[in-house]
Amino acid sequence: MEFQIVYFILLISSAILAIQLALITRKHHKLSFILLMIAIAVWSLGYAVELNSTKISTKLFWIKIQYFGILLAPLSWSIFVFQYLGKENLLTKKNLFLISAIPTITIFLVWTNDFHHLIWKNFNIIYYESFSLIDFEYGIWANLNTAYLYLLTLFAIFLLLRMLIYSYHFYQKQAGFLLISAFTPLIGNAIYVLNICPIDVTPFTFLISGIALSISFSRFRLLDVRPIAIETLIENMKDGVIAIDRYNRIVVANPSAQKIIGSKLVGKFANELLKFHPNMLDYCKSESEIKKEITVFRNKRKEYYELNISPLYDKYGLLGYLIILHDVTERRWAEEAIRKALEKEMEFKLKTAHHFFNPICIAKGYLQLLKKECKRKEIDKAIRAIERIENVIKNIIGKGEIME
Repeated sequence: MEFQIVYFILLISSAILAIQLALITRKHHKLSFILLMIAIAVWSLGYAVELNSTKISTKLFWIKIQYFGILLAPLSWSIFVFQYLGKENLLTKKNLFLISAIPTITIFLVWTNDFHHLIWKNFNIIYYESFSLIDFEYGIWANLNTAYLYLLTLFAIFLLLRMLIYSYHFYQKQAGFLLISAFTPLIGNAIYVLNICPIDVTPFTFLISGIALSISFSRFRLLDVRPIAIETLIENMKDGVIAIDRYNRIVVANPSAQKIIGSKLVGKFANELLKFHPNMLDYCKSESEIKKEITVFRNKRKEYYELNISPLYDKYGLLGYLIILHDVTERRWAEEAIRKALEKEMEFKLKTAHHFFNPICIAKGYLQLLKKECKRKEIDKAIRAIERIENVIKNIIGKGEIME
């Protein structure tokens, strides 16, 4: 009897924790997480009432109530993980309809099971300690639904594991606590589904899950500081961004980088970058930041890139290198076009000066010789007029202005 009381208290505590977390996080407007907490509360309270009921009809009713939480919990948790990781592209209206189709059909079949027995074919009453439990013989749809929910949850876990491997250590800790919050109920449910224990310990394991989430909220600001911002920023950058780990493997390469290099990069060794520039690996051996412009010959044309390579360190030493490639080809081509235009302009000015100055200088020289024999005033006026023309030409060449 004492065991039953303790278990009942734990179920109530799990429900209270779920409701509390839902209220705390509602300011973040993450409906998926709030639904997850509500699902936990429904599942936990429903199971508590089922355990403490003696009538079979009452137990079956609360089992049907629990199915709202049983189906909603993995569905909302997976959606929450997709949102946390910035995979909103997976959450189109069409995809949301598809991933919720099987749970929705399951709810309908649970409440109409007496007509088709697709959820449970039969059941028996068994006794464990001081509990009276219903042991079900599940139907084909129940098994299909269980397999589907496990696959959906495992896919979300796979995405978290991927982030755990490749992301910055701060987000690795976030992902670690999210994985704890996922694995504990999953293991608890597997124990029940595989008949290792006749009592469903899944609601109890949600306590551990809730504690892990609480730590994520308070210590790692789970819903305030998420990898989505950085990942989305990198993915949408026009500059090529490549990260190489200490083992010379490419762990991050945004679409721009793959377009610049001309091949898929993630998972390959850094030798792949030699196809782009023969000195890339040499640049990556420096212990200090490198900024330089490099020239690449591709498709019979010159391309120019500003290369920025930064070594990445943590408290344990070198993590790897971050490479940023900024395409400055068009800028260089524009600069080259301006330079050629200026050269042509100067060439035109010099030719113009030559054609004007030569006859002017000759005319001026003859006039100065004639000053001794002719009227000086008239000749002086002619010389001043020629000098004004000289000044105009000098100003055009030197300043680009017509000034006397």
